[in-house]
Amino acid sequence: MTAQRTNQRIDGKRLWDSLMEMAESGATPRGGVRRLTLTEVDRRGRDRFRAWCEAAGLTVRVDAIGNMFARREGRDPTRPPVLFGSHLDSQPSGGKFDGALGVLAGLELTRLFRIPAQRFDPECVALVREAAARLGYPAREIVSGARHDAVYVARHVPTAMIFTPCKDGLSHNEAESMLPQEAEAGAQVLFEAVLARANRAHLLGG
Repeated sequence: MTAQRTNQRIDGKRLWDSLMEMAESGATPRGGVRRLTLTEVDRRGRDRFRAWCEAAGLTVRVDAIGNMFARREGRDPTRPPVLFGSHLDSQPSGGKFDGALGVLAGLELTRLFRIPAQRFDPECVALVREAAARLGYPAREIVSGARHDAVYVARHVPTAMIFTPCKDGLSHNEAESMLPQEAEAGAQVLFEAVLARANRAHLLGG
């Protein structure tokens, strides 16, 4: 099986900011770090990393010799975990990226995280629900994990989305398929909801 390229992107600014903040622990005058294992400086770096992990919803544990493990549970606990990481301590006169980049890149993967939920405008959602009911179409409210454009629009103006079913629920894929009458139904619900919203705005405006 050939892996497909994901549409998710690393947040480069967040990764860089984390690197620069970690580099403050044990910073040297020449731009490097001196963060020797099990020193107070090393502890501060570890504490900072733990705080970031816990903020991302990870469970952190430390083994008997000081290795840190930040775990994100998968949807299927019976499957073997994927392990990645590096080190946060440094050479006596080390650079700010050796080791730390590997650790913080791993953290950034888990942050790709968690995308805050965007709730749509209740009144707009109600208009869509009512339009479907008037037309006699079955409908239900769902949660989507994709990064739809409407998520960003909803941060500024009242928004709702209409999902028209695809065969076998397959979407964002070359094989997605629907029947002509299903496309028509989705567009008709949109028309009804838009018309209701427009009339509502007119009434509110007097």
